[in-house]
Amino acid sequence: MVTFFSATLPHQSENNSAGVAFFLWTEASLAIHKFGLTFWQTSTWDPVSGDFGAAPFIWGTLYSSLLALVIATPIALGIAIFLSDWCPASLRTPLVFLTELLAAIPSIVYGLWGIFVMVPAVRQFQMALPDWIRAMPLFSGPAVGVNMFSAALILAIMIIPFTSSVAREVLKSVPPSQREAA
Repeated sequence: MVTFFSATLPHQSENNSAGVAFFLWTEASLAIHKFGLTFWQTSTWDPVSGDFGAAPFIWGTLYSSLLALVIATPIALGIAIFLSDWCPASLRTPLVFLTELLAAIPSIVYGLWGIFVMVPAVRQFQMALPDWIRAMPLFSGPAVGVNMFSAALILAIMIIPFTSSVAREVLKSVPPSQREAA
């Protein structure tokens, strides 16, 4: 199956999509038959009785990703604008290299760094907040540092280098006359 996907040509993207959909459906057919298509709507997770619901996992993924994008987008665009327009020439090359190097770090490294470094820092930050702020959904739960804020912060730190590298390349491709006019 691996050779099928690696041997396709760029103009065969429709066949790739159909092949991926078919492969996913056939591999998931046993789980779909046992749990039905409504498993993503329920929140029960009881391995003993065989009840599995994916709603909290889907919601948590969407919520933390949206928060990470809200945090990371202005920072990444600021970095891209600084590197493409305002950065001195002597600093530009090392900073661009550093940004692209950070974009190449695997996500598991960011995740482990987040668990061992960011979560304790978020815990200390959360303990210093007043009670009315800690009652907000972003900081809900006991002050242990493992919450949506820390997840969103770790994801934001993970996507900032990649987003700023792509935005810098886009800004670099715009002609100078149009950038000055904007």
